[in-house]
Amino acid sequence: MIVLVSDQNNNIFTKIVKANLMTLASHLNVVEISTPIGYGDVYTASYVIERFASHMPKNTIFLSVIDGLNDGARIPIALLTKDEKIFVGFDNGTLTATIERFGIRQIRRVETSNGFPMSITESALKVLTPIAAKLSLDMEFDQVGDLYMTYYSLKHKPPKILKDAVEGEVSFINEFGSVETNIPFDSLVEIKVEIGDEIKVNKRNVLVTDDERDGENNDLILRNGICGYIEILSKFSRAEKLLKVHPRERLRLEAST
Repeated sequence: MIVLVSDQNNNIFTKIVKANLMTLASHLNVVEISTPIGYGDVYTASYVIERFASHMPKNTIFLSVIDGLNDGARIPIALLTKDEKIFVGFDNGTLTATIERFGIRQIRRVETSNGFPMSITESALKVLTPIAAKLSLDMEFDQVGDLYMTYYSLKHKPPKILKDAVEGEVSFINEFGSVETNIPFDSLVEIKVEIGDEIKVNKRNVLVTDDERDGENNDLILRNGICGYIEILSKFSRAEKLLKVHPRERLRLEAST
C-alpha cells in the first residue's frame, strides 16, 4: 500500500502522481490523504503524516509530495522507521513528527543520474514516484542510495506539564475547524482534570468530555482525539475561531479552580 500526501489536495497534479504510481506498479493500492494542507505548510504536513502513520501497518509506504519552498528542501530522501514503515519525500522537515514518534532505522538519499530536478512536478514524477513504486515491488531499502547522515528537523514545541497546567502547540486545524494538538490526553491526569470537568484553554472555558454530543450553542469541547492527542472542537462553530489560534501556536491548558 502507498499513502499519498500532498499540499496540492484535489489538484490535477495529485491525480497525475497517483496515476503515475499505478502505471509503474499496477498492483498498488494507493490511498490519498484528504486532510487539507496549505501549499508549503511542512508543519501541518509533519503532524498529519505522523497521525496517519500511527494507524497504518508496517511495510506501508508513504509518498510525501510537499514543497519546502526553497531549493535546498528538494533533496529527495527515503526514511525507514524502526517499525518498518517507509517514507519517501523531500528533506524539508515533513518527517519530523514521524521520526520523533517512530524512530529511525535508516535514512538514505535517493540516487538520481543528474542531480535532482528543481521543479516540484519533475521532482515528484521523475524521482519520488518511481522510487516509491520500486520499493513497493522488490527493491531493497539499501538500494535507494547512500546513507543520509543529517536531515532537516522542524522546531516543534514539545508538550510540557507544569504544576496546574499543560502546554503544547496546535498541530493542525482539520477541515471542520477543530484544533488538533500535540498534547497527550493522558497528561490531563497530571493536573487532576477528569472527564466532566471544565478546563481553561488560553483562558477560555472548555468542557472535557468523552462524548462530542455534549455542549450547547458555541461551547468548546475537549476530547481524546486521534492517536491519544487532545482535540478541541465545537458542534456549531469552528473551534479555531473561538480560540483564535492557528497551527504552531502555543496552547496553555489550565485546571479550573
